[in-house]
Amino acid sequence: MLDLFDAAGDLSAAIEALHAATALYTAEPVVDVLLDRIGWPDADGRLVDPSAGDGMFMVRALSRLDLAPDDFQEVARVQGWELHPGAMRSARERVQSHLISNGWSIAAAQRAAQAIVHHGDFLTGGPAPGTFRFCAGNPPYLRYGHLPEVLKDLYRPILPDFARGDLLHAFLDRCVYNMPPDGIIGFVTSDRIWINETAANLRKQLGHKVGIGHISRLDASSSFYMPKTRYLPG
Repeated sequence: MLDLFDAAGDLSAAIEALHAATALYTAEPVVDVLLDRIGWPDADGRLVDPSAGDGMFMVRALSRLDLAPDDFQEVARVQGWELHPGAMRSARERVQSHLISNGWSIAAAQRAAQAIVHHGDFLTGGPAPGTFRFCAGNPPYLRYGHLPEVLKDLYRPILPDFARGDLLHAFLDRCVYNMPPDGIIGFVTSDRIWINETAANLRKQLGHKVGIGHISRLDASSSFYMPKTRYLPG
């Protein structure tokens, strides 16, 4: 198999290559069903999207809160991390537009978007454990062996062996590690994580801490879309 990342020698190039290979965003109706399934929102819980993409999960989660104009405390109940700079800007723009359409001033909406859409790597610099009860999103899935070397070197010291089969494994492990005892995870994932032998140890290890409440299959033709910034190799 051709390694897509042979030329990705530095971190910025690696991030661009990773985005090009994995960015696949979730359609609004699918997001809404998932948020219903996990029971968002509850009385005072907080939600994080560990790989926010263009901000669809964040905006749909925000749309369910009773947000008064310029209420920074309430809006901070929803936060996201995004590694790719272009996707991060798209997420902030989507959040800002949503808030403005709900009565926020332009300045306050911009400030809130910058505060709750974090430009960074959830795996290496995510929130403190216990901060968010809900974890929802569509994290990237790519076999660990196909990652750029610079990302392998970055993740190797912090990821347990059982979470290195696929990037999705790493996100699941981090979310389980970070969530409180009553935490809930709602992810759109590749189904291979539930059946492949390479994920057997991951399933075993996570099974000591969490259980599966629901699984359903999605129609790929209507459930996803690609960002304009993603390209496919020729």
